[in-house]
Amino acid sequence: MHLEIDKLYFVGNRVGIDFEYDEEFRKQVALACGEQYMSKRDLQLFIIKALSNVISSEQISDLKNCIED
Repeated sequence: MHLEIDKLYFVGNRVGIDFEYDEEFRKQVALACGEQYMSKRDLQLFIIKALSNVISSEQISDLKNCIED
């Protein structure tokens, strides 16, 4: 089971994140959420929400400013 966050990039005011995961990861997240199945879109939203609970939008903005300088 794995989740790999590959890239973080900025397009204007938006943040893009490239990640990959295996089917076992998707199944385990679905079970943790009390679901039998989780769509790709729902899993992406789950990952983004989990990341936003750890990294604030202010920290992401600071990172963007550092990259642009």
